[in-house]
Amino acid sequence: MTNPVETEIRALVRELLREVMPADPGARSEERRVRIASDADLAAFANRILDIARDPAEADAVRSGRVRFVLEGAPSSREGDPSPEPRPAAPVLRIEKGAVTEKTIAQAVANGTRLVLGPRAVVTPLAREAARKHGVGIERAS
Repeated sequence: MTNPVETEIRALVRELLREVMPADPGARSEERRVRIASDADLAAFANRILDIARDPAEADAVRSGRVRFVLEGAPSSREGDPSPEPRPAAPVLRIEKGAVTEKTIAQAVANGTRLVLGPRAVVTPLAREAARKHGVGIERAS
């Protein structure tokens, strides 16, 4: 069962996605799948958008609708394409202690994993930037 905050966050993200989608529904665009299942995923997506905004060509592609974001599990808008199956949550790379470096982020990108950090793990600033750039989710274990 989803909690009300998560439902509200999902509604807000859908609203934002509708704003950046092309006005012409028949226009072909590149779809980028986005998984937002936690506050950490939402923060990573927001940082990804900030990175895109720094690149004028990428920002223009998003504004014009040539690039659009679609929530994982949502049906594809492309005509004739079958609706994709919902993707399972990304596998987890758990780090209990020590430093998370750029090398760790590169490993997570290559394996398609997200990071869950234990209480004694720290993230270097360069690793945090690499995680933002590549959309790698980082969250603290509770």
